[in-house]
Amino acid sequence: MENKKRDPSWVGLEVLEALSSAVEDASLWPQFLNTAMRATGASRGVLTALSSQLRGRLWISQGISDQAADQWYGYFRHIDPKLSAGRLPARGEYAVNCGEDLVPDEVFLQTEFYKDFAAPHQMRWSRTAWLRPDAPHAFTYGLLLFRGVDETNFDEGAVTLLDLVMRRLQSHERIGVANALSRAAGLGDEGAAVFLLNGQGGLVLSNQRAADMISSGSVLDNGKSISFVNPNANAWLSALISDRGLDSKAFGAAARQRESLDGFGSVQFALYPFEQIGSTLSLNTARYALTLKPVEAKAVPDLARAAHQMYRWTSAELDTVRRLSAGDELPSIAVARECSVETVRSHLKNAKRKAGVKRQVDLVRLMIALES
Repeated sequence: MENKKRDPSWVGLEVLEALSSAVEDASLWPQFLNTAMRATGASRGVLTALSSQLRGRLWISQGISDQAADQWYGYFRHIDPKLSAGRLPARGEYAVNCGEDLVPDEVFLQTEFYKDFAAPHQMRWSRTAWLRPDAPHAFTYGLLLFRGVDETNFDEGAVTLLDLVMRRLQSHERIGVANALSRAAGLGDEGAAVFLLNGQGGLVLSNQRAADMISSGSVLDNGKSISFVNPNANAWLSALISDRGLDSKAFGAAARQRESLDGFGSVQFALYPFEQIGSTLSLNTARYALTLKPVEAKAVPDLARAAHQMYRWTSAELDTVRRLSAGDELPSIAVARECSVETVRSHLKNAKRKAGVKRQVDLVRLMIALES
């Protein structure tokens, strides 16, 4: 058994098995990190993403205090990215770095990064591997391994092992992101722009349609949360975000709003809780799927005819359901229709009975189908 543990092929297999387990179960990423550290002889390690967001960002570490995270990000953003991160890959690629190949050792030992951060945190020698997902706005993330001031440098096997790990992780990443975006797009129907958000409303990654909306300026991303140029759409999303982030209790299974965006016409907005299948690191912080689907509204006479043929809805019931689907509250519908809230409830009750559904959210889904 001891001879097997010294065999590089056995060590590589052990690390890959730990990686596969973590991809299936997010709670096992710390175990994978520990396995990679043992295999390379690292005394400290971290899995992290290059995100400016202070809350909800990826930071899984062993032998490094969580307090070091903000200081490390400070060096990456403001002082010297080469020293703190290394050479970063292009979209869809990965890069493995040796610290001494980035900066000559005699230069590194005199830098502010080493004296004020790396040495106090025992990061004398480093091997880093970074992966940039092949999805718009996805964060580059990496596996960083370190040895301390009183330890020797890594051997050549560390780079070989990291390259093996990143090739496997790259494959998992491509499959996981593609499946996640496809599933999220399905929530908003095909053709939807998809924004995967963290718990504070910050953008984790998107599909290309969503990226086009950001490029056009219709959707804004300030690095902390997304917003819209359309004030009604912006108010709708803001109402769902508290000081503690997005609150699923505020909208239940889904929240919807229809607004117009310049260059995209009428758009159906929908926000859903997003549950990841498996454990892709770039999706580690994704909690919600925001979908924007262009809608070509039917003319009112055509819509009324279709609603009557399919559900036997009266014009009053149809108008009430339409307003509900647009996000109006019952008191607002009552004011707009110049009737009481009880009358509005009665129209909705009749519409549900005729359509054979029991919940208002089902009426909204039927309305979206009619209008699309």
